[in-house]
Amino acid sequence: LYNDIPISSTSQGQTVLDTSSTEPPILQIDQQTINPTIILTGNANYDETPPVTTVQLSGTQGLNNWFKSDVTVTFNATDESGIEKTEYTLDNGVTIQVYSQPFTISQEGISKLKFRSIDKAGNEENPKEQEIKIDKTPPEAMVQFNLTTQNLEINGQEITPGEIIITDEAGNTTKLQVEPKDKKRKEKLEIKSISYNDGPTINLPDNKFEVKFKLDKKTGRLEDLDQTIKIKGEEKLKAKYNPKKDLTRIEIKEQGEEKRIEERNGIILLQLLTNKGQLETNF
Repeated sequence: LYNDIPISSTSQGQTVLDTSSTEPPILQIDQQTINPTIILTGNANYDETPPVTTVQLSGTQGLNNWFKSDVTVTFNATDESGIEKTEYTLDNGVTIQVYSQPFTISQEGISKLKFRSIDKAGNEENPKEQEIKIDKTPPEAMVQFNLTTQNLEINGQEITPGEIIITDEAGNTTKLQVEPKDKKRKEKLEIKSISYNDGPTINLPDNKFEVKFKLDKKTGRLEDLDQTIKIKGEEKLKAKYNPKKDLTRIEIKEQGEEKRIEERNGIILLQLLTNKGQLETNF
């Protein structure tokens, strides 16, 4: 079999003869030696069935068909005449790789793997596709005052008093140890520590998120809202809402910096965030 010469079981050859010539036709044989790509023997000469390729994905399995680790890809192809090669692409055919050994995908997100095999008889398998979803990053926490419930809320589930677990779609988890203090018209919360997946516990600097509010007894409308976030040795953030002007005055004091003041229309809610074991603020 010569792969550089595309032929199949239905391929035909054509010869043009000059019927006006009185000379008999002469068949010449090219003596140049060209090694065949593949030599078929036995039943392989009659193989017209494409190969069958399966893919095996290895890694830490998460939820909803996500992996929480790098993924190792292994192909297994079978065919009566033998496998000539298995091809695959991760960029929709822009780059086609010939498979030689298991390989690893480490990029987070959703990858589209397309692959096929060609047997020694030249039969080509129809391309197959496999979706590979990787998410190795645990979720982060956000604490914010809820105007409807008048509570400081965290985007997670309370498992035991003072213990919050946040779970993403892939099953990565973040565990928080918190110390809430709820009083009438006053909310206070401190995040004591954080841990990601099965990693170690990270103790956080002293911090406090405190909210004081006042509601109109008759209408239930917000009459006053004071928010304060303090992170020891790092920053202090204060926001005071003026309902008469419908304006929020924000004071920002970062370590080693002068205090800054911003005014924004409407109710601005402060946020206490985690980021890779650190605390941050936002609004």
